[in-house]
Amino acid sequence: MPTEVRLGIESVAPDHASCVVRCLDGTVSVGQVFSRLELPDGNVLPVSLVLGEIVRYNRRVEFFDVAHAARVRLAGDGADRLVAGAFLGG
Repeated sequence: MPTEVRLGIESVAPDHASCVVRCLDGTVSVGQVFSRLELPDGNVLPVSLVLGEIVRYNRRVEFFDVAHAARVRLAGDGADRLVAGAFLGG
């Protein structure tokens, strides 16, 4: 059974177009869909966010894994709810 991907959000751009995340579980790939946003206050919200781009060290990559960080672009329902300190899963 594959490990569920989980990201920790470290910072969010003011326009919510991109954010810096750290992979906490699994391997994150372009095209990945996230369905759950865990806010810092403990509330869990349903979202439908597609990871469209991953940039590490100023280079686009197709994936990254546990303990690594990257700037990512997420699009879809719930992008406006992204905040630093939250977690994405699904």
